[in-house]
Amino acid sequence: RRGRSSGRCGTSSKTDQRDAERVRGLLMIDALHAVRVATVEEEAIRDLVRAREDLRGDLMRSRQRLSKLLSRHGIVDEDTSSAWTAKHRAWLQAQDLGGGAQATLLDYLGAIDTLVLRREQLEATIAQLVPSSPYAQPVARLRCRRGIDTLSAVGLAAEIGDFARLERPGQLMSYLGLVPSESSSGETRRQGKITGTGSKHARRLLVEAAWHYHKTPARGVTLQRRQADQPAAVVAISWQAQRRLHHVWRRLADQRGKRRTIVAVAVARQLTAFCRAIATHNTGDSLGPRPGRHRQHPCRRATPHAHSPQPRSTEQTQGSVTDIPPHDTRLRRRRNPPGSHAREHPRSNYEQPLPSTADATLDLRERALMTKHGPAVAIRAYG
Repeated sequence: RRGRSSGRCGTSSKTDQRDAERVRGLLMIDALHAVRVATVEEEAIRDLVRAREDLRGDLMRSRQRLSKLLSRHGIVDEDTSSAWTAKHRAWLQAQDLGGGAQATLLDYLGAIDTLVLRREQLEATIAQLVPSSPYAQPVARLRCRRGIDTLSAVGLAAEIGDFARLERPGQLMSYLGLVPSESSSGETRRQGKITGTGSKHARRLLVEAAWHYHKTPARGVTLQRRQADQPAAVVAISWQAQRRLHHVWRRLADQRGKRRTIVAVAVARQLTAFCRAIATHNTGDSLGPRPGRHRQHPCRRATPHAHSPQPRSTEQTQGSVTDIPPHDTRLRRRRNPPGSHAREHPRSNYEQPLPSTADATLDLRERALMTKHGPAVAIRAYG
């Protein structure tokens, strides 16, 4: 019929049995991902943070209404640097519009005062509950970052939850919608604006914090006070983030001429990785190298038992070709692990050459393997 999609037959019928079969099929191909359910305490903090975010939006709209009211009457404050300060508030109260316009002005001022008072009460409640909440440690560590204080740290922790539940920093960037969208086909690659998925609140907090990194890296008195009781490794990651993100900002803004708004989003994307590194420090998942991240040589990867080398003896060279164990390799060399802990493993040669009396026999046996079974078998047998 008109307006109905031309999909598979029977897709328009929805029953419990069809839904169960569809879920079973998705489970068989591992296409469903588990969702982490927040605890009661975590959900309470998250509701408080979102209530404070709603108040922030209401306060911003109330101030805009008041500004437009004055603009319609031709009244503009020339001193834009003192917007919504005590000086600006005294200037607003001194305005006399007369008639109903004056009543509207007073009503807007009363609404703004009420919202400011409610916001202060919520902020005090959040600051009181955070030390005893599950987010106490992540918040304290996130506050070591430049541009992130208590409210921003609580907002990020409440919206993201457990930072370690995502395996890689790139997954967290994608979860927050800070990665570029893509529409590619074949050899053509097209990337567009960010996807914008996930929490808008967390994304806004990260972008606002990213603006602080256009300044020269420094540790002010306030930042040092927040970092006082934190581990040295967390403080080191914070300083590393300052240097790197400032370099990224200068490279994109000055050298490549990108708009500052685009640069702020790009810096916020990398800031996400550093926030995850700080929050997951000492939990077995940080910025350090992880097993399986680095590719090995194809011959080494093709060896079934390359992880358990065994020294070759002269007795093994006197048997038939079929007696060669699959883990026997001609040379063994241990690769120095990459990353910051490479200094703990000094560079040394782990080659273990075969005894000189077996070299000729080994060459004959390797040649026999290649003749009988092909080079692939010889690679698996000898590395």
